[in-house]
Amino acid sequence: MIAGILLLLFFMLVLVFLLKLTRENCRIWKHPKTASLEKNLPGTDCGVCGYTCNLYAKSIIDQKEELDLCKPGSEKTLHKIKVQLGLEEEIVEEPPQEEIKEDENPEEGEEEKQE
Repeated sequence: MIAGILLLLFFMLVLVFLLKLTRENCRIWKHPKTASLEKNLPGTDCGVCGYTCNLYAKSIIDQKEELDLCKPGSEKTLHKIKVQLGLEEEIVEEPPQEEIKEDENPEEGEEEKQE
């Protein structure tokens, strides 16, 4: 009876060891481009495009799918994808600069002191 329990315990330990070994050696590898492209997607995994966000990013990288299938993503999402793939230039919005009017004199206070 005790020998049976010890044998069962031994097989359980061997099984745990093998599972741990295979888990470490069989990690899922993601292509770096897929991971960074996935960050530009909304991440809702809604399936409207027919994929999860991860699989949609992979299909874009593999050039198997159109770029504009992500409906929850806006035009901004589509633009980010195109920029990352090198299909468009990144638009850098500069803050509006204040215009200096010619009729305004910044040294007005000094002229009053001189009079």
